[in-house]
Amino acid sequence: MPIPTATTEAGPRRLLRDVVFEKMLAAIVDGTLEPGERLNDDQLVKWLGVSRTPVREAIAQLHTYGLVEIEANRFTRVSARDDVV
Repeated sequence: MPIPTATTEAGPRRLLRDVVFEKMLAAIVDGTLEPGERLNDDQLVKWLGVSRTPVREAIAQLHTYGLVEIEANRFTRVSARDDVV
């Protein structure tokens, strides 16, 4: 059986960590994830429908932007926003 060829160009492939990062960033910006709110891996995995690895990678990226605070073996939480007047 011959394999059909695609007639339309597929866009670039997106990594799950990038998709999760964008969703979490949007949730932080729109207030769904509030400043000071603890981030639980298991809850995020369930909410986003992905495995734990892309969630942890997205959290690490959010941490580099200063949007998430990580204290090893203690907590991971959304940072306080400093643009609020």
